[in-house]
Amino acid sequence: LLDTVGCAARARPAYLYSGLAAPCLPEETQPESRTRLLFVPAFNEFAGGIDIGRLRGSGLGPLSRCIDEKTAEVFLADGTYVGSPATLCPGDGG
Repeated sequence: LLDTVGCAARARPAYLYSGLAAPCLPEETQPESRTRLLFVPAFNEFAGGIDIGRLRGSGLGPLSRCIDEKTAEVFLADGTYVGSPATLCPGDGG
C-alpha cells in the first residue's frame, strides 16, 4: 500500500473475509445460503505473505480466484476493520 506521498505503509497481517464469486458457485445455490471464505495470514512472520490486492490473481490456492470483490472485507488481527480490497488497493483492479 502507498499513501498519497508515495511512501509504503508497513505491512500488517490481515484477514480477508469474503463471499464466493458467482463462477465458483453451483447454479442451484440460493443467494441466502452462500458460503463465505476466510483467508488467514501466515502464523509465522518469517513465512512471508502476499498483498491483499494481489491475492485474487495470485493462484495461491484454489479458492483465491473465488473472492467476491463486492463483499470482501479486510480485518487486522485485533479485529479492526480496515476496509475492502478495492478501497485499499484501487490501482490493482480489485
